[in-house]
Amino acid sequence: MADKEISRDIVLGDRKITVQILRVRDSAKVERMRVAAKETPSDDLDVQVLREYIYPSLFCCSVGDIPSEEEFLNMAAVEAGVWYEAVDQLNPGLLLEGDFSNEKKSS
Repeated sequence: MADKEISRDIVLGDRKITVQILRVRDSAKVERMRVAAKETPSDDLDVQVLREYIYPSLFCCSVGDIPSEEEFLNMAAVEAGVWYEAVDQLNPGLLLEGDFSNEKKSS
């Protein structure tokens, strides 16, 4: 039986990031980041959802040259999709269900 993948290297533009499985200590940081986003809400609901639910999980599952929240919000959707997919594949169920990834869906 093959070992479960625990990390994956990705490249976003000129950034190199290692995405890994969420560790217990990092799950607390995800929650702290979500609370902080709630305490300073955005007037834009879409931005708030990204700040509260998506970015903390991407950030806490990654090491390397990680984009800031503002850089993430302004990132090309294709690049963000690469990051999102890597986190989602290594951490099933951690991220919101949705169509944020760049994976083509069959109809």
